[in-house]
Amino acid sequence: MALTILSIPLIFLGAFIKVYSAEATHCLAISFVGKGSFCFEQGSDMPELIKYGCVLAGFALLYAGRRQIKRARGLE
Repeated sequence: MALTILSIPLIFLGAFIKVYSAEATHCLAISFVGKGSFCFEQGSDMPELIKYGCVLAGFALLYAGRRQIKRARGLE
């Protein structure tokens, strides 16, 4: 159950991260937090790694949590 609950913020974070290019930088901004953006070099893949890494980690935790719940109920 705890793994499933921990997955929710990561999935939402990955869904609300906006990746864009500005001048000579590659930036990411979180849509629901208006604090500004975090920028990296133009050739950097870090914004995409952060965005898709959050989503991937969230779905991995969600899957592990569902398996844990099924195992606890004796369905496997």
